[in-house]
Amino acid sequence: DDGCIVTGVDRWSAAVDRLDEAAIPRTLTGVLQARFDVLSEDGRRSLQRASIVGRTFWDSAVEALGSQPTDLEQAVGNELVFLQGPSAFPETSEFMFKHALLHDVAYDTVLLSERPALHHRAAQWLNDAVGERRDEYLEEIAGHLLLADKTDQAAGLLIEAAARSLNSGDAPSARRLADAAFAASDTVAADGNGHLLLAKACRLMGDLGTAEQEADRELQLAEATGDDAAIIAALHEAFFVSETQGTHVRGRALVGRGLPIAERLGGTSLTRMLACSAWSDLNAGDLDGARQSAAANLQRAEEDGDGAILIEALKINANVASAVGNHGEALDHERRVLELAAASGNLTELAVGYLNTGVSRHYLADLSGEEGDYARAQSEYEEALVLTRRLGFRAYEAQALGNLAQLRMRQGQPDAGQTLAKECLRVTNAIGAHTHALFAVLVHAEATFEATGSTDALTHIGVVRSDPALGRLLAEVSDVIDRLRISHPDVAIDHHLDAGVSLDFDDVVESILSDPSP
Repeated sequence: DDGCIVTGVDRWSAAVDRLDEAAIPRTLTGVLQARFDVLSEDGRRSLQRASIVGRTFWDSAVEALGSQPTDLEQAVGNELVFLQGPSAFPETSEFMFKHALLHDVAYDTVLLSERPALHHRAAQWLNDAVGERRDEYLEEIAGHLLLADKTDQAAGLLIEAAARSLNSGDAPSARRLADAAFAASDTVAADGNGHLLLAKACRLMGDLGTAEQEADRELQLAEATGDDAAIIAALHEAFFVSETQGTHVRGRALVGRGLPIAERLGGTSLTRMLACSAWSDLNAGDLDGARQSAAANLQRAEEDGDGAILIEALKINANVASAVGNHGEALDHERRVLELAAASGNLTELAVGYLNTGVSRHYLADLSGEEGDYARAQSEYEEALVLTRRLGFRAYEAQALGNLAQLRMRQGQPDAGQTLAKECLRVTNAIGAHTHALFAVLVHAEATFEATGSTDALTHIGVVRSDPALGRLLAEVSDVIDRLRISHPDVAIDHHLDAGVSLDFDDVVESILSDPSP
């Protein structure tokens, strides 16, 4: 416009004498600011309103914020924004700033005093525009409300978004959203069961210390308000945190607190506590009690019709069936879990379903001795490992690694078993999942003894056998010891097992992890 560029037929050139040194931008931001400044007043205002909406914006949103959609034409002509298609929303045109930095330049020119009101209007427009797809835009609407200083409303939406993420199996997003809700408003987040959401998300991700703290906070709030249903929900989550940690005595105490309340309430509360009771009985070796509670839990879950509760009931019934040797029945339950998880799109339960289906196939392979059966179990474990790593579910990742390690042992590959068991132990050591650590040491010890004949490995089995948190792993330990007695009749197995009683489990773990060999 200033005649600095001279056009020609074959080439263009710069008229150096017409350049104003003070007008030459010295940074990319300056270049973009200069391109923004040449727009008309209405054109600049339209881009300011667009920048409130985001880098992607819609003409009807700009209009809702006080500018005419036609005012965008100059920015489109100057290639500052461009039209996208198709639009996310019907009867609107969707645009995008050409550069993220250009969006920032436009946003920075909006007066601070005007931003809250404009963001509030943007939140209202987006809430109206999304229609039935509101769940997809909860976080974006909440972001506008935060910038509009409507922190309570934003916290409510963030908790809603966190719950949706958790239900779909995305624990990392659930944790991030719940943390953001608490940052916006402690009170609103807590009232929306935010502590419970955080507890479950952290448990799935392997942050068991935080999971325990959040479950305890939820329980304290529920007890303070006298909300019995909320008390049961908190006890239910606290129980599964304890089980993952291997603190079975605490878990049993939580069931003892919850059952009388749940029996009085009935409904979902009783179904949840029956699941906890079945797991607790199973870990205590009370198979009759576990079968009774698990059967009642499944019957109630079938009647309740809640998919998540039914999946939980099927999982405990599968574990009980395996414990009493009904591996075909266990596999049938786990297949239903996979079907329900796939139908609902719940990646968490899909990962756990693959893992537990692998366990059932693994048991059946142990009985048949067929390599094809082991191969099917291996495929299920590897599917679970891919998903658990993708989702960041470290406790389940550890379980998959431990099971794969044992599978390699059964396939006659003790070296591979050692390597996988050690990898499993690194994960369990990082997250404090004691039960999974016990299993990892057990598998590593068996693999090491088979590979090297080292009797130190037998002492490691001894320290595992003496651990008070062993629970239902006791049967697994007994099976390993029986196999070793049969395969190595010339070794004083019991002598070395007894020697392991005096060892410290944490020292054993450290010795395994610090050993450069597998």
